[in-house]
Parts: sequence; structure tokens; C-alpha cells
Amino acid sequence: MADSASQLNTNFPSASPSTSPSNPVGSISSDSVMSFGERTISAAGAAVLSAIVVNPLDVAKVSSFFYRACLKLNVTFWT
Repeated sequence: MADSASQLNTNFPSASPSTSPSNPVGSISSDSVMSFGERTISAAGAAVLSAIVVNPLDVAKVSSFFYRACLKLNVTFWT
């Protein structure tokens, strides 16, 4: 029984990080390190894309809430 447990443990990689190619988390090449400016541009692009996608959905949600509230109160703000 102990032999099978030790054999099972040898199949898993070690917990310590290494810089070998078999461990992609521990080995970061200098090509993948982004500068502050690159990260800033990337974050700004993500924010713009998020605003473009999410803003129309928020407008539709608020409009539907407003429409339902007006129907419930029997008030019309449009002709």
C-alpha cells in the first residue's frame, strides 16, 4: 500500500517553482513582461471596450425599469 502511495506522489510536479520549460508559470521570458505604458494602454483599451459593450445594456435595463414603474403608477411621460 505504501509503495502505491509513493508511486502516486512521483507523478505530480514539485510544488517549488522552477525555470524549466516544463513549468510555464515559473518561467517568464523577458518578451512577455509589459512596460508601464503598455499596461496603461491595455487597461484603457479594456475600459473602452467594456464601456461600449455594457453601456447599451445598462440603458436598456434602466429604460425597462422606468417603463414598468410608469405603467404601475399609470403615468405617461411620452406621447
